[in-house]
Amino acid sequence: MLPTITLAMLTYNPIEFVYGGENYRIFQNDNIYKEMYADAYVQRLSQTQVIKVDKKDILSIKGVDHESVFRFLLAHEVGHVVSGHTRDRASDTFTMEREADCWAIKHLISSGETDAVAASYKFYDLLVEVSVTGRPGRSQHISFLDSCNTYKHEKD
Repeated sequence: MLPTITLAMLTYNPIEFVYGGENYRIFQNDNIYKEMYADAYVQRLSQTQVIKVDKKDILSIKGVDHESVFRFLLAHEVGHVVSGHTRDRASDTFTMEREADCWAIKHLISSGETDAVAASYKFYDLLVEVSVTGRPGRSQHISFLDSCNTYKHEKD
């Protein structure tokens, strides 16, 4: 199970944790992606996975539980690492995003965090339909979630 890290704990100073034998460092970073309402990304630094999250963008999303969205995003980003994704595979973005979404959903369901599963749908409902950066848009991400979600979610 991923450690309990809340948005309130997230600052510009890194929080370090170990999951699955990998070292992680997570912290606040502003304006990661302008195209999305909120996002995070992972970067490898030496033997540490660095996860950067734009907290103020998450907090600006209306009509969602911010902590649940953050839990999904954290699981999604860890899913990239666990699935062995690297920047070298950038041409395979759709596959990488599907794998990270599925890992996150399966992890959250097995951890009993069904609120974060429901929040993932609300979060992706806010994305643009077609991405200009070659990343999956709203319907693609929701399709990814549906393909691996064994929990009956509520979208509203």
